[in-house]
This record gives sequence, structure tokens and C-alpha cells, in this order.
Amino acid sequence: MISQTESIAREQDRETLQKSRLPVPPLRLLRLLLGREYLARWLPQRLRLRAWRWLGVKVSEDAFLAASAKLACFLDRIHIGEGSLIGCGAELYAWEEIQIGRRVLISQGAKLLTGSHDYNNPSLQGLAHPIRVGDFAWIGAYALILPGIEIGEGAVVGAGAVVSRNVPPYAIVAGNPAHIIGHRKQSEFNYIPAQFP
Repeated sequence: MISQTESIAREQDRETLQKSRLPVPPLRLLRLLLGREYLARWLPQRLRLRAWRWLGVKVSEDAFLAASAKLACFLDRIHIGEGSLIGCGAELYAWEEIQIGRRVLISQGAKLLTGSHDYNNPSLQGLAHPIRVGDFAWIGAYALILPGIEIGEGAVVGAGAVVSRNVPPYAIVAGNPAHIIGHRKQSEFNYIPAQFP
């Protein structure tokens, strides 16, 4: 038995195939290209950043976005600071603003979700709250950041953590739900995640 979601997805695929016989508008073509890792991989990083900017993302010149990173929803609500790195397979869903500070590392497979639903509302009304990630923070592989969360400067979110509460500056959190397991030594950080040897 096919679920309603699968049915809708199949219908959208059919519509896309039918429309593909017509010339594809440049913005749709760019979204399609950037949304497919095997297509985006051949684009040099500089052109990939320029394309994301053209689609509305506010991204610094020296940031790095992996070809398989997925940026979705309202792209003009995504801000990525200088020297930050968005890793392979990371997903940013911007129903509301996503503010990523300077020199932030978002590891592979991490997800930032700004949207949810009000489960007490009879119509399951959608909700959206911004996410803010402070400078020099590190979000580990496959971590999940829920709507309305603020990750403090220099904080570390462990791999696979589910963050449902704000993370104080320099705190290290892990688990589901994420809880503080330690604190990072405060210092004058100078690393640039987007810079490769």
C-alpha cells in the first residue's frame, strides 16, 4: 500500500517529467543542478557558491559548501559566515532564518530544521522558528538541530545528538535529547574549517 506522501511524490515526479519537455527556467535548472550531487560535483566551488548566491543564499566568499549539501525552502533566509564549512550530505531547511556564524563546522549528514507542526492543533498547523549557530561552533556528524535552537559560540554538538534546547557558549553536548557533558576550553580560536591544506 502506497502512503499519501509517496503518492504525492510520484505525482510531482510525473509532473516534472512532463514539464521537462519544455525549456527549463534558469532558476529551476540551477536548483535541479545543485540538488543533485552527481551533477553539482563537477562545478568548481567558486561557481557553486555563486549559484547559491544567485538563488538567494547569503554566503561568504570563503565559505565551503560540499556538492552534496542540501539547502532547501526559503534560500534567502540562509546566512553562512566567513570560513564556515557545510559538509557532505548536511541539510539546511530554512522555513525560517538559519544564521551560521564565522568559521563554523557543520559535519556530514547534520540536519538543521526550522519547521515543525503544532500537534495540538486540529489542522496540524505548521510552525517555524529560527536557528542560530555562533562563531567557531562545531556540529558533529548526523546531529539534528530542532527549530528555535541557538548554538552558542565555540559550542560542540556531538555526533548523532538531537538538540532540543539552547546550547550555551563553549558547552559540549551529546545524546538524545542532547545534554551537557563538558565544556570546551575557551581560547582565541583561529582555525578556518573551509580552508584545506
